[in-house]
Amino acid sequence: MRAFILTVVICCFSVGGALAKSYAVTVKSLTGQTWNITGLKFDDTVCALKMKVQATTSVFVGRQRLVLAGKELSEGGTLGPVAEMTDAIHARRGGPPGPNSLDTRYVVEDVPFGLVPSVAIGRAAGVAMPLHEAGINLFSALYGRDFPAENDILPELGLERMNGEELHRLVGEGWKAE
Repeated sequence: MRAFILTVVICCFSVGGALAKSYAVTVKSLTGQTWNITGLKFDDTVCALKMKVQATTSVFVGRQRLVLAGKELSEGGTLGPVAEMTDAIHARRGGPPGPNSLDTRYVVEDVPFGLVPSVAIGRAAGVAMPLHEAGINLFSALYGRDFPAENDILPELGLERMNGEELHRLVGEGWKAE
């Protein structure tokens, strides 16, 4: 039997400043489940965080990988340096420089209404777009959503029934008025 591993992406630290006695972490699994882990202290270890994740999710510590900014947090380290770094970045920039959660419009809108139409146009034009398709598949898997199906505009355009010549004509002339 294959072991289930919970890979958790730490989305944001809600740090109340350098004098804060505790803070919270939002963790999100690769299947899209989200949990808030509260009551963390700067001197808590990554192992202590994993224990709190286990208490919240029932996933054993040994089956967790905690990832922040693309790097797995090491077991022996404390959360203080990570929280201080995040707090300093937020203070310097007046808040986070970009999205502070994984439920950002940069994914939930841009994938179905940006990447998906780009791939459809590429198909109609006969241009392979493997990296775009891989991105769509990756985000769909990470979020547990069918992003292509969420685009309710694309089927109305009928791009899947067009070839390159028809697409070229459409771009030059537009749709005919009915």
